[in-house]
Amino acid sequence: MTIHDTQTTTIKEGWRIDGCAGATSITKAELQKNKDREAVIKFLSSTYMDLVCPGDLSVTVEQSIPFKIANTFVEKLTKMREDFENSEFFRTREFIGTSLLLIADKQAKCGVNMIDLAKTWEVPDELKPTFDHRKEWELGMREKIYSSLLVHV
Repeated sequence: MTIHDTQTTTIKEGWRIDGCAGATSITKAELQKNKDREAVIKFLSSTYMDLVCPGDLSVTVEQSIPFKIANTFVEKLTKMREDFENSEFFRTREFIGTSLLLIADKQAKCGVNMIDLAKTWEVPDELKPTFDHRKEWELGMREKIYSSLLVHV
């Protein structure tokens, strides 16, 4: 995993895009080209949105499906962050290797789900006073994804 992590945004950001499918699929090699936040934003706003819904030049930006999808993802991720912050279960657990599955279709129906929970367990009592999902991710942290979610949404 360390080699794979160095080829993506994992080391720098604490998260990566690990899969993408639509009418056509995006290869792992294509996803690994996204080595920083700017590349990921460009990928999501162009390649990903083109997979979900090719552009429609007859509508305004606010009426476009990509705009609606992006806004829905922000709303759902913000709600997820609020739920996590209010959850005793979340505050006292580490989530190693879990993922967020973002789903969208060309009618702008969207979903955001937490998946891959096999390595989810309670933080040892001695770490609970300092355990914080809001810290910026850095190499060696006990978890990867949710520090970025909670800081950047």
